[in-house]
Amino acid sequence: MTKKRKYIIGAILMVWFAFFITDFSFAKENKSPIFAVPVVMHKDGGSTEYYGLGYKVIKYVNLTVEKGTEVVKTDFGTWLMRFSFPELTDRIPMVRIAGRLYLDTGKESDIEARCGVMDGKITSTVEPFEKPTQDNQSNFGSGYEYQFVNDNSIDIYMNEKWIRFENKD
Repeated sequence: MTKKRKYIIGAILMVWFAFFITDFSFAKENKSPIFAVPVVMHKDGGSTEYYGLGYKVIKYVNLTVEKGTEVVKTDFGTWLMRFSFPELTDRIPMVRIAGRLYLDTGKESDIEARCGVMDGKITSTVEPFEKPTQDNQSNFGSGYEYQFVNDNSIDIYMNEKWIRFENKD
C-alpha cells in the first residue's frame, strides 16, 4: 500500500471517528444526533430512528400531561438495534378533529347549560402510544361525541362527564 493511500484511509477513519464520537456524546445527553440521518419516525409523538455510518441512534419521545413532549431516553448501537416502546404510563389522551390535535386537560368542562346537538363523534382509534393522524380519531377509544367550546377547545362526553380538550398546536 502506498503512502498516499494510507493517508487517505487514515483521514477517512478520523472523520468517521469524529462523527461517531459526536453523535455518541449527543445521544448520552438525550439530544438528536448531528451526523446521523432520521429515517423512521414513529407515530407515538415523535420517537425517531437515526442512521449513521455503521451506527444507529433511537430517540424515544413521550407526551406527558405535566411536561408536554419529553425525550425519555436515547439508545446508541449498531444498525441491527431494534426499536421497542419504553414503558409509557402517562400518555395524554388526544383526538384529531378538523385537522387539529386536541389534548386532554385533565379537567371537567365548566359549562353547565349546553344544547343537545353534538358537533361530531369519534369514529376510529389508534394505540394509546400513537398520535391520531385522521379526523375524528383518538388514542383512547371511539364512539364518544363532542361539542366545540371555542376555537381552541372541545368537550368530549365520556363516562357520563364532559371532559375538556384543548388544541396545543
